[in-house]
Amino acid sequence: MVISVVGDVEPDEVLERISDLFGDLAASAPAASEPGPAVKPASPVRISETEAGKEQAHIMYGFLGTDYLSDDYYGMEVLTAVLSGMGGRMFMELRERQGLAYAVEAFSVGGVAPGFFGVYMATAPKNLPAAVGGIKKELERIRDEGITPDELSRAKSYLVGNFELSLQTNLDTASLMAADELYGLGYDFFRRYPQKIDAVSESDVRRIAETYLDQQNSVLTIITPPH
Repeated sequence: MVISVVGDVEPDEVLERISDLFGDLAASAPAASEPGPAVKPASPVRISETEAGKEQAHIMYGFLGTDYLSDDYYGMEVLTAVLSGMGGRMFMELRERQGLAYAVEAFSVGGVAPGFFGVYMATAPKNLPAAVGGIKKELERIRDEGITPDELSRAKSYLVGNFELSLQTNLDTASLMAADELYGLGYDFFRRYPQKIDAVSESDVRRIAETYLDQQNSVLTIITPPH
C-alpha cells in the first residue's frame, strides 16, 4: 500500500492517524506478477471495419512503445510532442498544408510493461488513401531526417510546462507521487522528470524514431462509414 499526503499538514499527526487506521493490517506478498515480454508484430497488420452512423474515416496507426523505467521513455515523450499539437508536424503538414485531417494527433502511452505509440486521424473517406500515406510519410521523415533544434526546444518547453501545470493542486501532486512510487520511479520522481526531458538530445529522438517506428512492425486500424 502507498499512502500519499500533500498539503499544509502536521506529519506526526498524519502518521499517527494512518497508524490508527491501517496499523492492524496484516502484511502480505504483492499479488501482481511481472509483465511478460512484449512482442512486436512480425509483419504489418491492417484491420478495416465499417460502422453505421459514421461520416468520417478514422485511422489509428500504432507501434509497440516503451515503459516508464526505460530511459527511452523520455525520448519518446519528446518525439511525440514534436509530432503533436497545433504546432506539430502532423497538424501542420496533414491538416494545414494538405487539408487531409479533421483531427490528427500523435500520442504515447507507457506503463510497467511497454506501452504503445500511435497516430490518430479523422478524415473524409475519399481522402483515406492520401491520409494513410501522409501519416506514413511523416513518420518515415522523422526516422530518416530527425528533428530540428527549434522543434526540440518547443517540445521540451511544451512537455515541462504541461507537467508543471498538472501539479497545481495537492490532489494532483499526491496522486502522482503515489503512482510513481508504485511504478518504481520513486515518490519524488516529479522533481526529476523535467531534468529527464531536458537531457534529451536531437540524436536521442532520431534513435528513438529509428528503433520504435518500424513500419514493418506496425498495426493499422481503419473504421469507415458504409459505402
